[in-house]
Amino acid sequence: MTASPEDKIQSHATAKGFILTSACWMFVGTLFGLLGATELIAPDLTENIGWLVFGRIRPVHINIVLFGFVTPGLLGAAFYYVPRLLRTGIYSEKLGVFTVIAWNITLVAVVISLCLGFTQGREYAEMIWPIDMMVVIAFALVFINLVMTVKNRKEPVLYVSVWYVRAGLF
Repeated sequence: MTASPEDKIQSHATAKGFILTSACWMFVGTLFGLLGATELIAPDLTENIGWLVFGRIRPVHINIVLFGFVTPGLLGAAFYYVPRLLRTGIYSEKLGVFTVIAWNITLVAVVISLCLGFTQGREYAEMIWPIDMMVVIAFALVFINLVMTVKNRKEPVLYVSVWYVRAGLF
């Protein structure tokens, strides 16, 4: 299968950014998970370091794996295959790259706030409301970029996988 001229022009910077984000945060999440697991067998390991106790490490691990590894990996895949299926470029690579940067800033805020003990105290929903708003804004940017990509498509058929991506973001 030869590449079309459209494929040669596209840089897929947004997809690459989200996939790289996923890989980097997977490493960080794994380190936090390893530290948390180590504290289960050696609870005195970080006894006097408040931001490294198990009660703070576990939420960081969970949130980084969920929002730093899984979510960007899925978004990177979506930003790659949606334009390919629709035979068009992504609506705005600049907006996509900006979203990747905003997502990473949000993840850094998650790690810092949870390590400092700022939490809502709910399992899998520990982030404080300003960071929740950052997540919502980032998802809104992703939604706008993908909806406009669908609007500008050259392919008349709208594949079901594109519907799933849009519904998942909604």
